[in-house]
Amino acid sequence: MFEDIFRTGSLEVIDWKGHRHSYGDGTGSPVTIKLHDAQVEWEFLRNYKLALGELYMDERLTIEKGSLYDFINTCAINRGSLKHHGILSWRSYIKPLITSLATNNPKSAAIRNARHAYDLKEELFRLFLDEDLQYSCAYWTYDEKFQPVNTLEEAQFDKKEHLAAKLHLHRPGMYVLDVGCGWGGLAIHLAREYGANVRGITLSPEQLRVAQQRAEEAGVSDRVEFQLCDYREVGYLPNNRAYDRIVSVEMLEHVGAKHNLSYFRTLQKLLQKNGIFVLQWGGRMGPPTPPNPWIEKYIFPGGYTPALSEIAASIEKAVFWMNDIECHHLHYADTLKEWNRRFQLRRSEAADMYDERFCRMWEYYLNSCEVSFRTVSQCVYQIQMTTRRHAIPQSRDYLFLAEQRRRQARMEQANPQGRVAAG
Repeated sequence: MFEDIFRTGSLEVIDWKGHRHSYGDGTGSPVTIKLHDAQVEWEFLRNYKLALGELYMDERLTIEKGSLYDFINTCAINRGSLKHHGILSWRSYIKPLITSLATNNPKSAAIRNARHAYDLKEELFRLFLDEDLQYSCAYWTYDEKFQPVNTLEEAQFDKKEHLAAKLHLHRPGMYVLDVGCGWGGLAIHLAREYGANVRGITLSPEQLRVAQQRAEEAGVSDRVEFQLCDYREVGYLPNNRAYDRIVSVEMLEHVGAKHNLSYFRTLQKLLQKNGIFVLQWGGRMGPPTPPNPWIEKYIFPGGYTPALSEIAASIEKAVFWMNDIECHHLHYADTLKEWNRRFQLRRSEAADMYDERFCRMWEYYLNSCEVSFRTVSQCVYQIQMTTRRHAIPQSRDYLFLAEQRRRQARMEQANPQGRVAAG
Protein backbone atom coordinates (compact mmCIF):
# COMPACT_ATOMS: atom_id res chain seq x y z
CA MET A 1 0.00 0.00 0.00
CA PHE A 2 2.84 2.41 0.83
CA GLU A 3 4.34 1.76 -2.60
CA ASP A 4 1.09 2.98 -4.16
CA ILE A 5 0.77 5.99 -1.86
CA PHE A 6 4.27 7.45 -1.46
CA ARG A 7 5.26 8.05 -5.07
CA THR A 8 6.83 11.49 -4.54
CA GLY A 9 9.61 12.37 -2.12
CA SER A 10 12.10 10.18 -0.30
CA LEU A 11 10.67 8.13 2.57
CA GLU A 12 12.32 5.24 4.38
CA VAL A 13 10.31 3.19 6.88
CA ILE A 14 11.87 0.98 9.54
CA ASP A 15 9.16 -1.45 10.57
CA TRP A 16 8.77 -2.89 14.05
CA LYS A 17 10.93 -5.90 13.09
CA GLY A 18 13.78 -3.64 12.01
CA HIS A 19 13.35 -4.14 8.26
CA ARG A 20 13.91 -1.08 6.05
CA HIS A 21 11.58 -0.11 3.18
CA SER A 22 12.12 2.78 0.75
CA TYR A 23 9.40 4.71 -1.07
CA GLY A 24 9.11 7.66 -3.45
CA ASP A 25 11.08 8.99 -6.37
CA GLY A 26 14.09 10.18 -4.38
CA THR A 27 13.22 13.88 -4.59
CA GLY A 28 12.96 16.35 -1.73
CA SER A 29 14.27 16.09 1.81
CA PRO A 30 15.01 12.45 2.81
CA VAL A 31 12.94 11.23 5.73
CA THR A 32 13.25 8.07 7.80
CA ILE A 33 10.58 7.02 10.30
CA LYS A 34 10.56 4.08 12.68
CA LEU A 35 7.44 2.11 13.69
CA HIS A 36 7.79 0.64 17.17
CA ASP A 37 5.08 -2.04 17.31
CA ALA A 38 2.94 -4.15 15.02
CA GLN A 39 -0.28 -2.26 15.79
CA VAL A 40 1.03 0.96 14.23
CA GLU A 41 0.25 -0.26 10.72
CA TRP A 42 -3.33 -1.23 11.62
CA GLU A 43 -3.99 2.10 13.30
CA PHE A 44 -2.76 3.87 10.18
CA LEU A 45 -5.22 1.83 8.12
CA ARG A 46 -8.12 2.56 10.44
CA ASN A 47 -7.73 6.36 10.47
CA TYR A 48 -4.39 7.66 9.23
CA LYS A 49 -5.20 11.34 9.86
CA LEU A 50 -5.83 10.64 13.54
CA ALA A 51 -3.17 7.96 13.92
CA LEU A 52 -0.18 9.93 12.68
CA GLY A 53 -0.46 12.54 15.42
CA GLU A 54 -1.28 10.06 18.17
CA LEU A 55 1.54 7.70 17.20
CA TYR A 56 4.01 10.59 17.22
CA MET A 57 2.73 11.84 20.59
CA ASP A 58 3.12 8.37 22.11
CA GLU A 59 6.56 7.81 20.51
CA ARG A 60 5.32 4.72 18.72
CA LEU A 61 6.35 6.48 15.51
CA THR A 62 9.64 8.37 15.68
CA ILE A 63 11.56 10.50 13.18
CA GLU A 64 14.98 8.93 12.68
CA LYS A 65 16.14 11.20 9.84
CA GLY A 66 14.85 14.56 8.70
CA SER A 67 12.36 16.64 10.64
CA LEU A 68 8.76 16.25 11.72
CA TYR A 69 7.85 18.95 9.22
CA ASP A 70 9.58 17.03 6.42
CA PHE A 71 7.63 13.87 7.25
CA ILE A 72 4.24 15.61 7.44
CA ASN A 73 5.02 17.45 4.21
CA THR A 74 5.87 14.15 2.49
CA CYS A 75 2.46 12.84 3.53
CA ALA A 76 0.83 16.05 2.30
CA ILE A 77 2.36 16.02 -1.18
CA ASN A 78 1.13 12.44 -1.57
CA ARG A 79 -2.34 13.18 -0.18
CA GLY A 80 -4.01 12.50 -3.53
CA SER A 81 -2.83 8.88 -3.43
CA LEU A 82 -3.86 8.64 0.22
CA LYS A 83 -7.40 9.84 -0.48
CA HIS A 84 -8.01 7.59 -3.46
CA HIS A 85 -6.27 4.40 -2.39
CA GLY A 86 -8.74 1.52 -2.45
CA ILE A 87 -8.14 0.44 1.13
CA LEU A 88 -8.55 3.96 2.51
CA SER A 89 -11.19 5.39 0.18
CA TRP A 90 -14.05 4.05 2.31
CA ARG A 91 -13.83 7.28 4.34
CA SER A 92 -15.11 9.29 1.37
CA TYR A 93 -18.48 7.54 1.64
CA ILE A 94 -19.05 8.76 5.19
CA LYS A 95 -17.60 12.23 4.54
CA PRO A 96 -21.00 14.03 4.67
CA LEU A 97 -21.82 12.33 7.99
CA ILE A 98 -18.45 13.29 9.48
CA THR A 99 -18.94 16.91 8.40
CA SER A 100 -22.48 17.04 9.81
CA LEU A 101 -21.47 15.65 13.21
CA ALA A 102 -18.36 17.82 13.50
CA THR A 103 -20.03 21.11 12.60
CA ASN A 104 -22.85 21.08 15.13
CA ASN A 105 -21.74 23.47 17.89
CA PRO A 106 -24.60 24.46 20.22
CA LYS A 107 -23.92 26.75 23.15
CA SER A 108 -23.12 24.01 25.66
CA ALA A 109 -20.57 22.46 23.31
CA ALA A 110 -19.16 25.87 22.34
CA ILE A 111 -18.38 26.67 25.98
CA ARG A 112 -16.75 23.28 26.57
CA ASN A 113 -14.73 23.45 23.36
CA ALA A 114 -13.51 27.01 23.92
CA ARG A 115 -12.26 26.17 27.39
CA HIS A 116 -10.42 23.11 26.09
CA ALA A 117 -8.63 25.22 23.47
CA TYR A 118 -7.94 28.43 25.39
CA ASP A 119 -7.94 27.75 29.12
CA LEU A 120 -4.38 26.48 29.01
CA LYS A 121 -1.82 28.34 31.08
CA GLU A 122 -1.14 31.92 30.04
CA GLU A 123 2.58 31.17 30.39
CA LEU A 124 2.36 28.54 27.64
CA PHE A 125 1.07 31.03 25.06
CA ARG A 126 3.68 33.58 26.11
CA LEU A 127 6.36 31.08 25.12
CA PHE A 128 5.63 31.41 21.42
CA LEU A 129 3.16 34.24 20.70
CA ASP A 130 4.12 37.89 20.19
CA GLU A 131 4.07 40.32 23.12
CA ASP A 132 0.44 41.23 22.40
CA LEU A 133 -0.71 37.58 22.56
CA GLN A 134 -2.16 37.54 19.05
CA TYR A 135 -3.23 33.90 18.55
CA SER A 136 -4.25 34.42 14.91
CA CYS A 137 -2.69 34.91 11.51
CA ALA A 138 -0.18 37.76 11.24
CA TYR A 139 0.03 40.09 8.25
CA TRP A 140 3.58 39.83 6.92
CA THR A 141 5.55 42.01 4.55
CA TYR A 142 7.23 39.91 1.84
CA ASP A 143 10.20 40.39 -0.46
CA GLU A 144 10.25 39.35 -4.11
CA LYS A 145 11.08 35.77 -3.10
CA PHE A 146 8.02 35.56 -0.83
CA GLN A 147 10.13 35.67 2.32
CA PRO A 148 8.92 37.70 5.35
CA VAL A 149 11.09 40.74 6.02
CA ASN A 150 9.56 41.88 9.32
CA THR A 151 9.29 40.43 12.82
CA LEU A 152 6.30 38.62 14.29
CA GLU A 153 5.59 41.63 16.53
CA GLU A 154 5.58 43.95 13.51
CA ALA A 155 3.45 41.56 11.44
CA GLN A 156 0.86 41.22 14.21
CA PHE A 157 0.75 44.99 14.67
CA ASP A 158 0.22 45.37 10.92
CA LYS A 159 -2.59 42.81 11.10
CA LYS A 160 -4.41 44.96 13.65
CA GLU A 161 -3.86 48.06 11.53
CA HIS A 162 -5.12 46.24 8.42
CA LEU A 163 -8.30 45.25 10.23
CA ALA A 164 -8.72 48.77 11.59
CA ALA A 165 -8.46 50.20 8.07
CA LYS A 166 -11.26 47.90 6.93
CA LEU A 167 -13.34 48.89 9.96
CA HIS A 168 -12.97 52.51 8.77
CA LEU A 169 -12.77 54.03 12.24
CA HIS A 170 -12.78 57.57 10.87
CA ARG A 171 -13.76 59.28 14.14
CA PRO A 172 -13.09 58.59 17.83
CA GLY A 173 -15.82 57.34 20.11
CA MET A 174 -17.22 54.68 17.78
CA TYR A 175 -18.63 51.55 19.45
CA VAL A 176 -17.02 48.27 18.40
CA LEU A 177 -18.00 44.70 19.23
CA ASP A 178 -15.08 42.22 19.15
CA VAL A 179 -16.53 38.70 18.82
CA GLY A 180 -13.99 36.21 20.10
CA CYS A 181 -11.64 38.77 21.63
CA GLY A 182 -8.92 36.38 22.80
CA TRP A 183 -6.61 37.98 25.37
CA GLY A 184 -7.83 41.44 24.38
CA GLY A 185 -5.02 42.67 22.13
CA LEU A 186 -7.14 43.91 19.24
CA ALA A 187 -9.75 45.57 21.50
CA ILE A 188 -7.04 47.41 23.45
CA HIS A 189 -5.37 48.46 20.19
CA LEU A 190 -8.59 49.92 18.75
CA ALA A 191 -9.27 51.82 21.97
CA ARG A 192 -5.74 53.15 22.40
CA GLU A 193 -4.93 53.96 18.76
CA TYR A 194 -8.36 54.99 17.43
CA GLY A 195 -10.28 56.16 20.49
CA ALA A 196 -12.92 53.43 20.04
CA ASN A 197 -15.20 52.08 22.76
CA VAL A 198 -14.89 48.31 22.58
CA ARG A 199 -16.80 45.40 24.04
CA GLY A 200 -14.96 42.08 23.68
CA ILE A 201 -16.58 38.71 24.29
CA THR A 202 -15.00 35.31 24.93
CA LEU A 203 -16.05 31.92 26.31
CA SER A 204 -12.73 31.35 28.06
CA PRO A 205 -12.50 32.46 31.72
CA GLU A 206 -8.70 32.45 31.44
CA GLN A 207 -8.78 34.76 28.42
CA LEU A 208 -11.26 37.02 30.21
CA ARG A 209 -8.98 37.31 33.26
CA VAL A 210 -5.93 38.17 31.17
CA ALA A 211 -7.81 40.60 28.91
CA GLN A 212 -9.27 42.54 31.83
CA GLN A 213 -5.89 42.75 33.51
CA ARG A 214 -4.23 43.97 30.31
CA ALA A 215 -6.88 46.65 29.76
CA GLU A 216 -6.21 47.98 33.27
CA GLU A 217 -2.45 48.00 32.67
CA ALA A 218 -2.92 49.77 29.32
CA GLY A 219 -5.06 52.47 30.93
CA VAL A 220 -8.07 51.86 28.66
CA SER A 221 -10.41 50.02 31.01
CA ASP A 222 -12.81 53.00 30.84
CA ARG A 223 -13.25 52.36 27.09
CA VAL A 224 -12.79 48.59 26.88
CA GLU A 225 -15.15 46.06 28.44
CA PHE A 226 -14.68 42.30 28.33
CA GLN A 227 -17.45 39.78 28.98
CA LEU A 228 -17.73 36.02 29.32
CA CYS A 229 -20.47 35.66 26.73
CA ASP A 230 -21.62 33.56 23.77
CA TYR A 231 -22.25 35.46 20.55
CA ARG A 232 -25.87 34.30 20.72
CA GLU A 233 -26.36 36.22 23.97
CA VAL A 234 -24.67 39.54 23.21
CA GLY A 235 -26.82 42.48 24.22
CA TYR A 236 -27.20 45.93 22.73
CA LEU A 237 -25.44 48.95 24.15
CA PRO A 238 -27.25 51.19 26.69
CA ASN A 239 -30.43 52.80 25.37
CA ASN A 240 -30.83 49.83 23.03
CA ARG A 241 -28.12 51.20 20.75
CA ALA A 242 -26.51 48.98 18.11
CA TYR A 243 -22.76 48.86 17.40
CA ASP A 244 -21.03 51.04 14.83
CA ARG A 245 -18.57 48.28 13.99
CA ILE A 246 -18.20 44.54 14.54
CA VAL A 247 -14.97 42.59 14.13
CA SER A 248 -14.38 38.88 14.52
CA VAL A 249 -10.94 37.34 14.05
CA GLU A 250 -10.73 33.55 13.67
CA MET A 251 -13.70 32.83 15.89
CA LEU A 252 -15.87 31.67 12.97
CA GLU A 253 -14.05 28.33 13.02
CA HIS A 254 -15.77 27.62 16.34
CA VAL A 255 -19.29 28.43 15.14
CA GLY A 256 -19.99 25.24 13.16
CA ALA A 257 -21.50 25.08 9.69
CA LYS A 258 -24.98 24.36 11.05
CA HIS A 259 -24.95 27.67 12.91
CA ASN A 260 -23.38 29.95 10.28
CA LEU A 261 -26.61 31.57 9.18
CA SER A 262 -27.71 32.15 12.77
CA TYR A 263 -24.30 33.68 13.50
CA PHE A 264 -24.55 36.23 10.67
CA ARG A 265 -28.18 37.09 11.36
CA THR A 266 -27.43 37.61 15.05
CA LEU A 267 -24.55 39.97 14.32
CA GLN A 268 -26.49 41.84 11.65
CA LYS A 269 -29.15 42.71 14.23
CA LEU A 270 -26.44 44.12 16.51
CA LEU A 271 -24.98 46.35 13.78
CA GLN A 272 -26.01 49.92 13.01
CA LYS A 273 -27.69 50.40 9.62
CA ASN A 274 -24.57 52.17 8.32
CA GLY A 275 -22.22 49.91 10.26
CA ILE A 276 -19.32 47.75 9.08
CA PHE A 277 -18.58 44.12 9.95
CA VAL A 278 -15.07 42.73 9.30
CA LEU A 279 -14.56 38.99 9.49
CA GLN A 280 -11.33 36.98 9.38
CA TRP A 281 -11.19 33.21 9.44
CA GLY A 282 -9.03 30.25 8.48
CA GLY A 283 -10.67 28.61 5.49
CA ARG A 284 -9.74 26.56 2.46
CA MET A 285 -9.29 26.83 -1.25
CA GLY A 286 -11.83 24.29 -2.43
CA PRO A 287 -15.15 22.77 -1.44
CA PRO A 288 -16.20 21.89 2.14
CA THR A 289 -14.14 19.15 3.76
CA PRO A 290 -14.47 17.43 7.17
CA PRO A 291 -12.15 18.73 9.90
CA ASN A 292 -8.89 16.94 10.60
CA PRO A 293 -9.78 14.41 13.32
CA TRP A 294 -6.52 14.86 15.23
CA ILE A 295 -6.83 18.65 15.39
CA GLU A 296 -10.50 18.30 16.30
CA LYS A 297 -9.72 15.86 19.14
CA TYR A 298 -6.64 17.43 20.69
CA ILE A 299 -6.42 21.14 19.80
CA PHE A 300 -9.73 22.67 18.66
CA PRO A 301 -12.66 20.39 19.50
CA GLY A 302 -15.69 21.46 17.50
CA GLY A 303 -13.42 23.46 15.22
CA TYR A 304 -14.08 23.61 11.49
CA THR A 305 -12.45 25.66 8.73
CA PRO A 306 -15.33 26.51 6.39
CA ALA A 307 -14.97 26.99 2.66
CA LEU A 308 -15.64 30.40 1.16
CA SER A 309 -18.70 28.98 -0.61
CA GLU A 310 -20.29 28.02 2.72
CA ILE A 311 -19.71 31.44 4.26
CA ALA A 312 -20.77 33.37 1.16
CA ALA A 313 -24.07 31.47 1.07
CA SER A 314 -24.84 32.39 4.69
CA ILE A 315 -23.80 36.02 4.18
CA GLU A 316 -26.13 36.30 1.19
CA LYS A 317 -29.05 34.93 3.18
CA ALA A 318 -28.30 37.33 6.03
CA VAL A 319 -28.41 40.15 3.43
CA PHE A 320 -24.96 41.67 3.78
CA TRP A 321 -23.03 43.44 1.05
CA MET A 322 -19.64 41.75 0.62
CA ASN A 323 -17.59 44.82 -0.22
CA ASP A 324 -14.09 43.44 0.12
CA ILE A 325 -12.86 39.85 0.03
CA GLU A 326 -9.16 39.21 0.57
CA CYS A 327 -7.25 35.92 0.62
CA HIS A 328 -3.98 35.60 2.54
CA HIS A 329 -2.11 32.65 1.10
CA LEU A 330 1.20 32.22 2.94
CA HIS A 331 0.66 34.51 5.92
CA TYR A 332 -0.56 31.81 8.31
CA ALA A 333 2.10 29.33 7.21
CA ASP A 334 4.80 31.83 8.14
CA THR A 335 3.01 32.72 11.37
CA LEU A 336 2.96 29.06 12.40
CA LYS A 337 6.58 28.61 11.37
CA GLU A 338 7.63 31.47 13.65
CA TRP A 339 5.44 30.20 16.48
CA ASN A 340 7.11 26.79 16.21
CA ARG A 341 10.60 28.33 16.12
CA ARG A 342 9.87 30.23 19.32
CA PHE A 343 8.25 27.21 20.94
CA GLN A 344 11.29 25.04 20.23
CA LEU A 345 13.57 27.64 21.83
CA ARG A 346 11.59 27.37 25.08
CA ARG A 347 10.37 23.80 24.77
CA SER A 348 11.86 22.76 28.12
CA GLU A 349 9.70 25.36 29.87
CA ALA A 350 6.58 23.87 28.26
CA ALA A 351 7.68 20.42 29.39
CA ASP A 352 8.00 21.74 32.96
CA MET A 353 4.46 23.17 32.75
CA TYR A 354 2.98 19.98 31.30
CA ASP A 355 5.08 17.01 30.09
CA GLU A 356 6.96 15.67 27.06
CA ARG A 357 3.85 14.14 25.51
CA PHE A 358 2.17 17.55 25.58
CA CYS A 359 5.21 19.08 23.88
CA ARG A 360 5.10 16.47 21.12
CA MET A 361 1.38 17.17 20.72
CA TRP A 362 2.03 20.91 20.44
CA GLU A 363 4.85 20.61 17.93
CA TYR A 364 2.79 18.19 15.83
CA TYR A 365 -0.02 20.78 15.89
CA LEU A 366 2.22 23.65 14.78
CA ASN A 367 4.03 21.65 12.10
CA SER A 368 0.95 19.99 10.64
CA CYS A 369 -0.93 23.28 10.46
CA GLU A 370 2.00 24.97 8.75
CA VAL A 371 2.00 22.20 6.14
CA SER A 372 -1.75 22.65 5.69
CA PHE A 373 -1.31 26.35 4.92
CA ARG A 374 1.88 26.01 2.89
CA THR A 375 1.35 22.80 0.92
CA VAL A 376 -2.31 21.83 1.09
CA SER A 377 -5.37 24.08 0.63
CA GLN A 378 -5.72 26.09 3.84
CA CYS A 379 -5.76 29.89 3.63
CA VAL A 380 -7.07 32.93 5.50
CA TYR A 381 -9.96 35.06 4.31
CA GLN A 382 -11.02 38.55 5.30
CA ILE A 383 -14.44 39.87 4.32
CA GLN A 384 -15.71 43.40 4.91
CA MET A 385 -19.52 43.56 5.03
CA THR A 386 -22.19 46.23 5.31
CA THR A 387 -25.98 46.27 5.16
CA ARG A 388 -26.00 49.42 3.05
CA ARG A 389 -24.06 50.15 -0.11
CA HIS A 390 -23.21 53.72 0.98
CA ALA A 391 -21.72 52.75 4.35
CA ILE A 392 -18.14 52.91 3.02
CA PRO A 393 -16.25 54.99 0.44
CA GLN A 394 -16.86 53.73 -3.06
CA SER A 395 -13.16 53.34 -3.88
CA ARG A 396 -10.81 50.96 -2.08
CA ASP A 397 -8.17 53.68 -2.00
CA TYR A 398 -9.26 54.66 1.50
CA LEU A 399 -7.94 51.35 2.82
CA PHE A 400 -4.45 51.85 1.43
CA LEU A 401 -4.33 55.55 2.29
CA ALA A 402 -5.36 54.92 5.90
CA GLU A 403 -2.61 52.34 6.42
CA GLN A 404 -0.08 54.49 4.60
CA ARG A 405 -0.85 57.54 6.75
CA ARG A 406 -0.61 55.49 9.94
CA ARG A 407 2.68 53.93 8.86
CA GLN A 408 4.15 57.33 7.99
CA ALA A 409 3.06 58.76 11.34
CA ARG A 410 4.76 55.90 13.21
CA MET A 411 7.97 56.42 11.24
CA GLU A 412 7.96 60.14 12.05
CA GLN A 413 7.25 59.46 15.69
CA ALA A 414 10.12 56.99 15.86
CA ASN A 415 12.49 59.35 14.05
CA PRO A 416 11.47 62.98 14.67
CA GLN A 417 14.91 64.30 13.65
CA GLY A 418 14.55 62.65 10.26
CA ARG A 419 11.19 64.35 9.83
CA VAL A 420 12.72 67.77 10.52
CA ALA A 421 15.61 67.07 8.15
CA ALA A 422 13.23 65.96 5.43
CA GLY A 423 11.15 69.09 5.97
